[in-house]
Amino acid sequence: MPHEETHRIPLTEDEYIRFVQFRTPSEKLEKIQRQFIFQCNTGLRFCDLNELTRKNIEDDCIVVRQNKTQKIVKVPLTQTAKMILEQLPDMPDHRIFKKISGQKYNDYLAVIAVGAGIDKKVTSHIARYTFATIAMANEIPMDIVGKLLGHQSVETTRIYAKMSTETLKKEMEKVSGVF
Repeated sequence: MPHEETHRIPLTEDEYIRFVQFRTPSEKLEKIQRQFIFQCNTGLRFCDLNELTRKNIEDDCIVVRQNKTQKIVKVPLTQTAKMILEQLPDMPDHRIFKKISGQKYNDYLAVIAVGAGIDKKVTSHIARYTFATIAMANEIPMDIVGKLLGHQSVETTRIYAKMSTETLKKEMEKVSGVF
């Protein structure tokens, strides 16, 4: 069966900022917003995020055995991710985020996206794409991004390598005086 190109579109840096700055109308949506922001800062799959516990945090890194691949991944925490962790209360089951179904999570994300003025489908997997795209746009090499995502091959990471118009313009500036 031929491979069909995926049409998932990550958030741009501007859309990510709008998502972060949006004031949600309820505490429930604020929790979902925080969870998505954490996901954008770590690149974790939703299933791994849903199972994440305080025991998975070691030396300012998330260390998890990925549910999908069974591969152990170590992701250093960004300042934003650390701040979110500090703000969250301890849960009785030691989970970092309250367990939620993927469908419900995506439904809430759609509501937040509309409120933030984002005109694209925002789902849990878009957080992973956003992480990869923003990381590569900020010159983190593709092989490092792949390692953080837990990919076996850089070819898998290429699927996530959505070049933003801003990145293309920045790269073209390098040859601006040549032509």
